[in-house]
Amino acid sequence: MSTPRPVLPPWVVAVLLSAPACIDVPGITPVQGEVRIRTPEATAYTRGVLDLGLEVTGHRPDRVELLRDGEVLAVLEAPYTYAWDTAGETEGEHRLRGLSL
Repeated sequence: MSTPRPVLPPWVVAVLLSAPACIDVPGITPVQGEVRIRTPEATAYTRGVLDLGLEVTGHRPDRVELLRDGEVLAVLEAPYTYAWDTAGETEGEHRLRGLSL
């Protein structure tokens, strides 16, 4: 003689199927493009306007920041050029860097 299988009431099945599930999704790190200063090609000495050109490879960023000594000098859009008037800058060496975001 076989024993009957227990049958779950429909409300139990509904509760089990609608229970929230925890899914651990790792954070996604966006790919950053590489930015290089295209112009000027070498160290420049000036007390006037310096034309800067940046080149971005890897992806199309939302924006590109031009940093002077670690501080934002300008936020650029394609074609990523900037005319920097250095007349009001302190004399000395300044480090320029592009950052794609």
